[in-house]
Amino acid sequence: MVIGGLFIVLIASNLLVNLYENIRVKTFPRAFLDSRFGMSEWQVEESLGQDLISYDDYELLVDDPIIDHLHAQIELAIPPIVLRELENRMETKFSKPINVFEARADAKYIFIDGKLNNVEAHFRKTFNYLGGQASSTEDLVERIKKSLDESYNLVSRYEFEGGYGIEYKKEDMKVKLIVDSNSESIIIDLNYLPYIDHLERVIKKRSESVF
Repeated sequence: MVIGGLFIVLIASNLLVNLYENIRVKTFPRAFLDSRFGMSEWQVEESLGQDLISYDDYELLVDDPIIDHLHAQIELAIPPIVLRELENRMETKFSKPINVFEARADAKYIFIDGKLNNVEAHFRKTFNYLGGQASSTEDLVERIKKSLDESYNLVSRYEFEGGYGIEYKKEDMKVKLIVDSNSESIIIDLNYLPYIDHLERVIKKRSESVF
């Protein structure tokens, strides 16, 4: 009887913990699709309805991968000084293609200390026919921009050879849209700022008081 009672208490405790965690997660800022910054890897997987995989598995399992080796290895938004500090505390995973904006999206998820901190989504037009015509890269970019304009505040726009970038911000989040006209590459880089900014300040302060 005692063992049975303890078992019931344990189950009830686990249910309460899971309920609290599910409620807490809903307060996190939205990242990409239904994932939220601060989620653990399994929570992101649950929100996407698929397992996240390593880059080796991504290359093996995904036909014509959008994310190349270079973008798989570099972190666009993390300052190099912070990146070195996070070497053993950061894990990168990838999702299989998802249909978004009537286009294909492959995404890279970066976890720091087990929590989602960055998402880099790579888009490519697909040959869905709307009104008898194939959707174009320009149409896809406009749909993405419209969605970002509705959710974030425009900060700046800049140009580079063969393309341009647009930066957005909202509260503790920064988003960058990068469009490469030559390769028809479209990247959205979403970042949760508090942890990285805090770590950067700690590192700089440490360097100022070495001696």
